[in-house]
Amino acid sequence: MLFMTFIIDGPDSALTQSTGLIAAHLYDFLTRIWPTFGGGRNYIFTPAIVKQWFGGQAGTTQQRAYGTAQAGRPREDPATTRAEAASARSTGFNAMGPGRRLGED
Repeated sequence: MLFMTFIIDGPDSALTQSTGLIAAHLYDFLTRIWPTFGGGRNYIFTPAIVKQWFGGQAGTTQQRAYGTAQAGRPREDPATTRAEAASARSTGFNAMGPGRRLGED
């Protein structure tokens, strides 16, 4: 895709796209891969105000047009020894099946 951007839009657009690509991979490495597999520490934290704006409290429910959304329970992350919120799930009609992740009960 980067090569196609270079061909279609030119080197300036490709350079801009490559900086975004590098930043995204660096963020993923520093927040997930290094703390989990390298035994390092996660130095990049989400500010508390952003968590308040977008994160729901564990166990809360919201009524939505397509069903009821429930925030997940916190789970222990062995790499950082702190509780992290599990992903939320939705109850309601789902034509594709229960939508459970691997390892869920």
